[in-house]
Amino acid sequence: MNYSYFCGVDISKQHLDFCLLDRAGALVIQTRCRNDHKVITKRLATWPVDELGHILFCAENTGMYGYHLAKTAETLGLPLWIEHPGQIKACSGLQRGKTDPADAFRIAQYSRRYQDRAVLDMPVSPPLQHLCYLQSERELLVGHRATYKGQLSDQRHHMD
Repeated sequence: MNYSYFCGVDISKQHLDFCLLDRAGALVIQTRCRNDHKVITKRLATWPVDELGHILFCAENTGMYGYHLAKTAETLGLPLWIEHPGQIKACSGLQRGKTDPADAFRIAQYSRRYQDRAVLDMPVSPPLQHLCYLQSERELLVGHRATYKGQLSDQRHHMD
């Protein structure tokens, strides 16, 4: 698809930083909002863009912190590309000025340059989401169990 705009989104626990570039790479909007589905939806409604569906939204994979953005994209039918942070970093070259707005700008530039590589995020059914959550919880618990078993084994060998 031919996109008219490219939006880089830097996701953190509390807020999202957006950087919107046009086709030529000129900065259109640089803004921040709280990481909440309703707040994101309201903020996007204020943008001076003909149609939000012509914007390619790109964000780094940050796990659960990207949930509200993904939910908003699904609800509004927005193209969302979730990319591995290492891939964006590798393609961005030398970086200076590590701030959230600078990261959003870097992600927007990446999405503009590599739009032909975009793999859009597809909505996942609630049962599958639940299974993914349970799997990640299991992996976490198995890791903790191995740590505690190792500590107990060390204590038996070194202490009375």
